[in-house]
Order: sequence, then C-alpha cells, then structure tokens
Amino acid sequence: MNKLEFESRTLINEKDYLSLFDKYSKLYPNHQKTNQTNIYFDTKELVLAKEQGVLRLRTYEDHRPSKLTLKISRKDIEADEEIFQKLSIQEELNLLSKCSIPNGIVKESLTKMN
Repeated sequence: MNKLEFESRTLINEKDYLSLFDKYSKLYPNHQKTNQTNIYFDTKELVLAKEQGVLRLRTYEDHRPSKLTLKISRKDIEADEEIFQKLSIQEELNLLSKCSIPNGIVKESLTKMN
C-alpha cells in the first residue's frame, strides 16, 4: 500500500507530553495504548539515507501484525511517500535473522531504487 504523508515534527518536554497525553486520553477514553518498537535498516554505505529513504520494521506489543515501511522523500511535492506491507511472523523472523526482505511492494520499490 502507498500513501503520501505531510509531516511536521516538534520537540516537546515531558510536562507538555503528559499534558497532551492526558488531553487525548480523555477525548478518546476507549482507545487502548500499545507499545511499539521501530527497527531501522540500511546498508553499510548508508545508501537509503543518502537517497533520503528510510526502511523501518514496526512491531507491536499487542501482537498485531508487524509492518515493513519504506519511506521516500519526494522533493517534487515536498512530502514523504510511504510504501508499506504487513508481515507474517515468519517474514518478520526472516528479516531479523537473515536480513531477507520479503517479497511484496516494499521489495519491488527497493529494487526500482537500485
């Protein structure tokens, strides 16, 4: 799946974070929080970083399917293109233990990038 993302980031302190967390917890009381882990991949030569790309595996503590995401900076539209696919447990294990990127849209996009 592909999507365009316009993202703005800012650094906040712990007090502001807790205030925002409290506000949104009250706005969405039925929303359950979960912990996630992000693992980033690149070559030894940092090929993706030099091409303004990011390859990330996101896993979740609540055991929902992990997600492999390729983010490519698109200067022509000043946005990031995100290409992602959900992984099976076996695909995730192969990625982590053998550095084997599973077949799918992410691998196809990486191949097109060279």
